[in-house]
Amino acid sequence: MTTQPASLGSLAVAFVLVALGGAGSWALYHYGVNADEIHLPDATALFGVLFAFATAVERVLEPFARFMPGQHAKGELEKAVANMANKYHDATLDDLIQVAHAKSMVDRGRADRGLISWGIAVALATVASASGGLYLLHSIAGDGWQGIPVWIDAIITGVVVGSGTKPLHDVISKVQKNKEKSEDPAA
Repeated sequence: MTTQPASLGSLAVAFVLVALGGAGSWALYHYGVNADEIHLPDATALFGVLFAFATAVERVLEPFARFMPGQHAKGELEKAVANMANKYHDATLDDLIQVAHAKSMVDRGRADRGLISWGIAVALATVASASGGLYLLHSIAGDGWQGIPVWIDAIITGVVVGSGTKPLHDVISKVQKNKEKSEDPAA
């Protein structure tokens, strides 16, 4: 099954949104509005906080999903399928092409919606990270680490959180499996 890739316009919008989040993070840093850095006791606490943060961002975006691209395409697909079904034996190749085109537009809309939602989530998570003091790399490295400015770390944290809970869940699962293997004396 092939799916349509997101449009270049959606790609541009997503990266403009990420850039706006980065600009917001820089502005908070530049004007000294950043909160104190949050230091978590261990990796488990960090993953838990990131998972909760990603879940919160996903829930904030849910009410806005109906305003994202592709909603009109679903109706067009349903109309094309109904039109072809109503014709039954009298359906033509043009009717089938209409259904295929409408399906393609639904796929494109889904890809566009996913990419734009990702851009919004990253921008939101970046600004929230900068204003709340949650910086992924600084948390991992520990107190006093100055490897990169916190505004850049906020962008990195925003990308991780904005990518959603599934990638975080996958990482947590792999860490747990590796931990179980290392603790299992039979392995």
